[in-house]
Amino acid sequence: MAVLALSALGSITVAGADDTAAPIEWFELESPGTVDSIVHEVISEVIGQEREEHKAKGGNPKEYQFSGFKEGAPLHERALETARKRGLTRGQPAGTATLTTTAMLPDMAHSEVVAALPAPEGMDGGIKAIAGGEADSAGDDKEDKARAMGVVRTALSVEAHRAATQLMDDVANGAIVNTGALPRDPAAWDKMVAESHKRESPDLPTTEVQWMIALREGERLALPGGATEEERKKIPGLTPEERAAAAEKMLEWFEEGGGRVNYAEFVTKEQMAELALSVPEMDVASRDGRGDALVSTEEVAEGEVVVTMPLKLSLSRVSARNVKARRGYLRDALKPAFERKQEWGLALLLLHEHFKEINRGGSKWGPFVRTLRARMLTSDVIEVLRASYAGEELRKVEDDATAMEDWMRREHYCLHHDVCMKKDDIGGFGSFTKADVRWALWTVHQNSVWIRKTTNNERFLAIVPYLRLLRHSRMSVGSGIRLDLDNNLRISVGAHAAGVPLTFDYGPLTDSETMLRHQWVNGCDEGAETGATGSTESGTDADEEGWCGNPDTGMILDIPGAGGSRDDMFWQLDELRRWRKELRLPPRLSDLWRSTEQLQIFGEDEEEQRLLSGANAIYAGLPLGQDSATAEEQLELLRGVSEHDAQVMVLGDHAMESAQLYAAPDFEDDPRLEDAANDLAASVDQLRAAVAAGIKENATASVVNKTQNFLKHGVMPYRGLDELDKLILRKLALLKACGNATKLRLTWKEGATPNLMCALRVHLMNETEINVVCPKADGPWFEPKCAGENFNATLAVSPRNEEAVIDAIRDTIEALEQRHAASEGAAAASGASGGKTGPVMISARRLVEREKRMLERSRAFLSLHEAAALEGAAIAEAGNATRDELHANGTMIYQLLTRIEVQSEAKRVAEERAAWVEAARKRQEKPREVVVMSVDLGLEEKVNLTVREGEDLSVVAREFAIEHRLTEAGLSQIIEAAKARAVSADMMLLAVPVVTPDGMRRVMVVRVGQGLNESAAHVARTSDMSHRALRDDEQPSLLANATLAAREFCAFHNITGISADNMERNAERRFAARVRRPVLLEVPVDALDGQKLRLQIRQGDQHDLVSTATDFCMAHRLPTGYAQALAEQVYQRLPTVLLRIPVNIPQQRTLELRISAGDDANAVVKTFLEVYNLPAENEVNLLQAVHRGLNPGAVVV
Repeated sequence: MAVLALSALGSITVAGADDTAAPIEWFELESPGTVDSIVHEVISEVIGQEREEHKAKGGNPKEYQFSGFKEGAPLHERALETARKRGLTRGQPAGTATLTTTAMLPDMAHSEVVAALPAPEGMDGGIKAIAGGEADSAGDDKEDKARAMGVVRTALSVEAHRAATQLMDDVANGAIVNTGALPRDPAAWDKMVAESHKRESPDLPTTEVQWMIALREGERLALPGGATEEERKKIPGLTPEERAAAAEKMLEWFEEGGGRVNYAEFVTKEQMAELALSVPEMDVASRDGRGDALVSTEEVAEGEVVVTMPLKLSLSRVSARNVKARRGYLRDALKPAFERKQEWGLALLLLHEHFKEINRGGSKWGPFVRTLRARMLTSDVIEVLRASYAGEELRKVEDDATAMEDWMRREHYCLHHDVCMKKDDIGGFGSFTKADVRWALWTVHQNSVWIRKTTNNERFLAIVPYLRLLRHSRMSVGSGIRLDLDNNLRISVGAHAAGVPLTFDYGPLTDSETMLRHQWVNGCDEGAETGATGSTESGTDADEEGWCGNPDTGMILDIPGAGGSRDDMFWQLDELRRWRKELRLPPRLSDLWRSTEQLQIFGEDEEEQRLLSGANAIYAGLPLGQDSATAEEQLELLRGVSEHDAQVMVLGDHAMESAQLYAAPDFEDDPRLEDAANDLAASVDQLRAAVAAGIKENATASVVNKTQNFLKHGVMPYRGLDELDKLILRKLALLKACGNATKLRLTWKEGATPNLMCALRVHLMNETEINVVCPKADGPWFEPKCAGENFNATLAVSPRNEEAVIDAIRDTIEALEQRHAASEGAAAASGASGGKTGPVMISARRLVEREKRMLERSRAFLSLHEAAALEGAAIAEAGNATRDELHANGTMIYQLLTRIEVQSEAKRVAEERAAWVEAARKRQEKPREVVVMSVDLGLEEKVNLTVREGEDLSVVAREFAIEHRLTEAGLSQIIEAAKARAVSADMMLLAVPVVTPDGMRRVMVVRVGQGLNESAAHVARTSDMSHRALRDDEQPSLLANATLAAREFCAFHNITGISADNMERNAERRFAARVRRPVLLEVPVDALDGQKLRLQIRQGDQHDLVSTATDFCMAHRLPTGYAQALAEQVYQRLPTVLLRIPVNIPQQRTLELRISAGDDANAVVKTFLEVYNLPAENEVNLLQAVHRGLNPGAVVV
């Protein structure tokens, strides 16, 4: 590739010098050095002016002080004016976030609480109709109903307004005002509220002044007649000749690194204009001044590769991984930023390499980095875009820079990583400025592209040489960028004629994204505009009226919590605050506590300080300090600790006691105390707004009441998560199912996306709905889980909820349309549409018109959805169709109604389960009656003698004899008769020792016939199956139900959840294995309670007879002291032991493998491993040990 020589084009035409030149509609900030130079010159100018003013007022020159960037200073005022013109202040027209949250504010007519309120005067019966009752005064007509709704809304709004007014009066006479924390006159609170909001969200933070100054002066220097040549010379920048020279160096670096450009040559923006004039075939759109380009030197086929290069020539996380930094490698230093957001990591990499090239001896990407610039639209173009989503996208890039700066500050990123250093010889100073970060992020935003790895399909962001020179076109069929297995990047383009700028499809970009990245929005006749020839497709989507739109365009509705929970506690807490403020919910109780703690109105005496200082030990083990989140908040979020337990953990047993109120200190001379008082006033104002909104849900009402108790009566607010926090955290967890925040859109193709519908459904769920859809599971509140994972992100929730969602979207669309209308009216009034119009301005107006048309299409889509919702609600109310029938007919299904049915069934099953558990507990806790004998003592009624399991029959009989004055002969008769009538327990087939939650060792028993019906149990007891090993064709369930036995044991000992499930599976497995082992011995045991028991010894039990006997005694309530003697009896009756092998198991007691006369050693070893749950690979070693022991001196092979 060659760089087109200037001589080939003749003299350069300065933009604006004649009628053919396009007006300046964008300008470039070439580097951070350009920004610094601009700001330095402006500061010097302002200092000079201020010195002259100071001198004119008779001031001492030595006493002059620069006003700096503070609010009200000249530089701040200039910057603020620029921010307003560019739509970058907090006071700009509301974005979609504000408009959508406003649309979601509670509507009295939709609230189910309406039916519970008394009817307003003159409206008897109207509320019943609105709430869904029979038609009466409101009538069935839709207009009558809407009119009645309006009356209800008005009446309830008046009632809520009165409540809010009364609240202010109560607070003004309440305990907190009496401490002096707030002025007694509520009128003074307004100023405090404004100061709090201003500090939290100023129109223009002082840290952004330098960037705004750079934008202001950069535009002025670029405009014809905007600045003098002398002023331009003071700012370092490249002349057209220097830009061409830089392009030559870039090409040399590119080719030396193995890169190659085919079928095209580099053309500067100035040369582009000249080329267009000299080449009649080039369309006028190519003379747009949109910047440098790659122009085809011959006809290019579809999919032709025009640029090839090694991956190392691009700037990316992948290419920087093995680059040495001053300490270690760049991959380690940049990893936190890339993990946070790839754009942030790439911006830091760009800045590092830029300053390394400029100040530190050169970068391996030096010639490439020097060609990267941030391109900014002029104020006139932005004014046209102000009301569109592009204006909001512009603010989002700036907000992203603020978020990145906040993250770097919070994480002390530049303190821990030397990649932020501009020079090598400046010690710990000279880190990247906020203006540097903004320049880098804009450069990344406009020059980066996503690349997918061939090996694992993972995507990464990169800035690729020469790619930015390709114009964006959806029509560029066959274009793309790929990373091949040879580690080379290859860029292909669509079909093009010779001598036209090459185009490239950068992906599904919206009009707003295209405008900010490429300063251009394609029209319908895209082929003529771009010079592409290979496709007849327009790349656009024409509607029924022939209006042409970008099928990929749309606007994101930025609602609170979009995207769902994140692994960042700062974000979680900030989102809780934002959610509550924007949706007019009461303030967070923990924030109230923080304000009062700073004002020191709760306790200073020694005892109270001791309690508060006791929290320090808790904070030592938590990730955040008290200024960011209280210990209670963190304990509930991260560890799932209950509200009460969190309080006790932090403050001890005194946590719930009332605290003494003290007078607030004088805060006039202490800014921190004044800020705390202002924040407290803002919380009062937020409470007033919540009361005025009239929200009656339980969580909101509870927090409102607690906040009122604090303000009116001085009750200390809770320091942890309140009820509303927990409700919102559950909604945040549900929002995750709705997809990434970028998917919450109004689009040209479908209006509101399914993701947006899902998010609004979650937002507008009331407490009843969310309790059905997402009952809280056990665990921490940081990312709360739903019990059962019931939420379906694709289905409507309920008719009420869907109606509220539709209303919110419709209101948002109307607000957006009104914003466009207001902007057009303001432009017409100011005459802003006059003057010469260039291609960028044409694109801006095209974008606005297409956006308005998209809103109309979204309204039409919404009407269709509303009709389906009404039909689904009617069918659901009639209840004459199943869910499958509704789904087959395409009818809207409401998951709440389905979930209520499911939960009703689950509740019934749970109640039956609870009844069964209670019965099982009663059976377990009461010892079985072994003897119940009626004794005739010659009295009017016979007397019962009862002996329970585990009791000594002789002792019970003697006590009976003493009570009834029987002789020794009579006692002997009763004992003999009782023994004859004793009912012995069924033989024990399995005993599983269990350490229960109370720390005690108990035995879970499975007996013959247990859990079977009467006939099956009789077969089990009378057959020989229980006295031998079951055959392969005989099921263990013929003998007993081990699952039911384990379930009863768990119920009695309160073992639940996963532990109970594991217990059941363990019992089934052990029982099935044991009854298939051969019976070695059955020992008759005469129990003290009169039972005739049998201790069954199966293969595997003989290795630990004491434990086997102990479990038998515990199962039958025999004294465990008998176990040793019983084990001795069993030992004597078993075959003679030939060999004992101790087996050591880590963290367990030593076991003993016994081999007796007549044993099959293989079977004994295998069973031994099975019984004690030892790995099967030990079988070979144990068998060799057995054979060596049984055959001393023999060679075991």
